[in-house]
Amino acid sequence: MQASKSDFALVELTRLIGRDLSRALIGNLTVMVLTGIALLSEEAGKCQYSLAFRRTMALLPTAVLFYFTLRRRALL
Repeated sequence: MQASKSDFALVELTRLIGRDLSRALIGNLTVMVLTGIALLSEEAGKCQYSLAFRRTMALLPTAVLFYFTLRRRALL
C-alpha cells in the first residue's frame, strides 16, 4: 500500500502540534508540581492515608516518564 501526500501532511501536522503543545505541557506540569507541594505541606497527615493520593503519586512519575521518553521519540 502506497502512502499519499495527505498522509505525509497529516503526520507533519501532528508533529508540529505536538512540538507546540510540549511547551504548554512543561509549564503546566511545573505549576501542578509547585501547587501540589503547597497542598501537601498543609495536609500531609491526611494525604498519607489516602488511597487516591497514593495512586496519583504512583501514576504521576509514570506519566511524566512516558511523555519524556516514548512519546517524544515518536514525535521526532
